[in-house]
Amino acid sequence: MFAQDMDSVLNRGSRRSVASDSAIFGYFNRHLALSDERSRVVVLVPCGIRREGDALFACVRARHAASIATLTMRNELLLDLFDDQINIVQVKSGSSRRSLLFTKSAVRKRLG
Repeated sequence: MFAQDMDSVLNRGSRRSVASDSAIFGYFNRHLALSDERSRVVVLVPCGIRREGDALFACVRARHAASIATLTMRNELLLDLFDDQINIVQVKSGSSRRSLLFTKSAVRKRLG
């Protein structure tokens, strides 16, 4: 995501810049969720934010997830700021890697 977009969504109207990692992950907790086949929430643990120029790359890990094939993700990041927002999530499990595309009309995706 772009740092300016994250600043905008976190600091609506404020002139603060470059949101803290804790504020970003707080926003993630409200707008990103993982659940199992019984709709139980799977805890997401922050594993860092990498800043490259104007971009932010955020990492979260699922704790105690049984099988990736049974998990569903809800991703509403920045949809409260942009109606045409597109989110790409890279899912890694063991040596397997997959990318998922989320939009306002497709906020839930099965990981497996």
